[in-house]
Amino acid sequence: MRRSVALVIGIMAGIFFGFASIFIRLLPNVDSNSIAFARLFIGFWILLLILHFRREIKLFFQLIKNYSWKHIVMGIFLGLHFIFFVASVKHTTILHATIFVNTTPIQALIISTIIYGLKPSKRELFAILLGFAGILIIALTEITTLTGSIIGDLEAILAATFEAIYLNIGADLRKKIDAKILMVSNFMLGCMMVFLYSLPVQGGIHIPLEFNTLLVLLALGLIPTAIGHTLYIASVKALKPYETATIVLLEPVSATILAVVLFSEIPAINSIIGSVLIAVAILLLF
Repeated sequence: MRRSVALVIGIMAGIFFGFASIFIRLLPNVDSNSIAFARLFIGFWILLLILHFRREIKLFFQLIKNYSWKHIVMGIFLGLHFIFFVASVKHTTILHATIFVNTTPIQALIISTIIYGLKPSKRELFAILLGFAGILIIALTEITTLTGSIIGDLEAILAATFEAIYLNIGADLRKKIDAKILMVSNFMLGCMMVFLYSLPVQGGIHIPLEFNTLLVLLALGLIPTAIGHTLYIASVKALKPYETATIVLLEPVSATILAVVLFSEIPAINSIIGSVLIAVAILLLF
């Protein structure tokens, strides 16, 4: 794939990611767990159909036969990531939810340092400090103003933590297994995780069988989940690291712009400053 084509595809993926929080906001009558389940469930079946038409579905079933504990654990943490990200969008601003969930690179570096003994460079240490400074600015502002969205901020940070663990555990699997095949497996296991999680919490999954609700859920599973992730994976192999980082940061940018237009959700100046610091930290890590 030509780099220019990969860049266009990657930009589209970043923009599509931003639609996830918008679709979630359009589902006020559906609980977080049910939205997370539907998103993974629909994404799984769409990608499974893609594998079918590409005549690669046998590879997926071969993977299932050779499951290791890492595959199961990846599915568990992916499911938790979706649960807490959806909850964060419902409990805080879209800017906060999307910028905090993209602190994954910072947290992944910290986890790699603790578990694998990785020695971060001075630039990486500065990026970590800068990222936490941004988080602190936003958190302190919300605590002092009593906006009530601090819970949503923490949920978004937890979502990023679960994704960071998910990425660390699956590092070697991503090198051995085709990305599309692994994504279908992760979506399936993540979907099962969300369902099992919902049983003791709320007695299962509850989705209103209304046309508008089902249409938004379908869009959520199709645009940011199946199409967005597929375009992203197709593009990153041909892009430079800083271009990949920029694509990741398109999610909070596009989501915030849409939130301003659709919901009149205008970020506070401290939120913007903190988000910029976090965005710079992510760019430095790449």
